[in-house]
Amino acid sequence: MSSARATNGKLSVVPNADSYFYESFACQTALSNGYNAITFPVKGPAGGSLTLEIQTKGACSADAYQSHFYTVSDLTGTTQTITVPLASFSGANSNAITSFVWSGFSGLSAIWEFGKIQFVCSTSSGSTSGPSGVISRISSSSIVSSKAPAPIGQCRNLLIDDWASQSRLTFLYYNAMLNPSSDDGTMESVLVDSTKNRVTYSPKDSSSYFYTQLGCTDTKNRFGGST
Repeated sequence: MSSARATNGKLSVVPNADSYFYESFACQTALSNGYNAITFPVKGPAGGSLTLEIQTKGACSADAYQSHFYTVSDLTGTTQTITVPLASFSGANSNAITSFVWSGFSGLSAIWEFGKIQFVCSTSSGSTSGPSGVISRISSSSIVSSKAPAPIGQCRNLLIDDWASQSRLTFLYYNAMLNPSSDDGTMESVLVDSTKNRVTYSPKDSSSYFYTQLGCTDTKNRFGGST
């Protein structure tokens, strides 16, 4: 962020092109606890948009998570309450929610304001309340488990990284195998386009680098390894 400030129950940010903020918490069984939506007030530039990412697991005991992405668009320029039904995140497990990430801000020179973020039990069938904003699903992607052995006599691909999440790469610093991945701050910028599963690295100079680790991986006769 170019700037970020929290006062009087509000978070005010001025984003850069690759800015994001997140809320992480202990794994929540939201549906079982009676919650079916997430809600938050936001004030952004008129006509502006942002991307909301939900991160869920197959079960709270699992290691890997899945990311699903929505765009909140056509903001009014005034404070409005956005309510996103959890069922809108197609394929997400609403009984194993670990994080939400806000990113993809338009209007980079504008001040964005956010209020209380909370799970709610919403009886409305719509996506928003108050001055309306439009919520449309743009994409979803999953982290595929890559550690299960292939059937005997068969080889399969080994997923190392799928560039599914900005926060996973540039805050948590791990890949789809849940192993370390980073540029150690040597890049000018690192921008993940989760809608296309691509990452763009902008080097500072010729000494810039990035890496991704697999851990000790036995590939022989499992992932196309030679004999």
